[in-house]
Amino acid sequence: MSNKTFDTLRTIEAIVVPLCTFLIAMTDTWDVPHATQIAATIAAVNVAFGAVIEALRKAYNKELEEEK
Repeated sequence: MSNKTFDTLRTIEAIVVPLCTFLIAMTDTWDVPHATQIAATIAAVNVAFGAVIEALRKAYNKELEEEK
């Protein structure tokens, strides 16, 4: 995986998904149906996405160590 791809995924995981969760959580205040369930689903996806990013980071770091 290229650095650019990893950086893009990391940005999505660290900034975009939590921002979406916040915005959807706010919709509960505006009485949007199922807002809590939507926010919980996005938060769960973010946790899973974070785990994937962490696994990729560890694999990348291991690859760097092997090249040395």
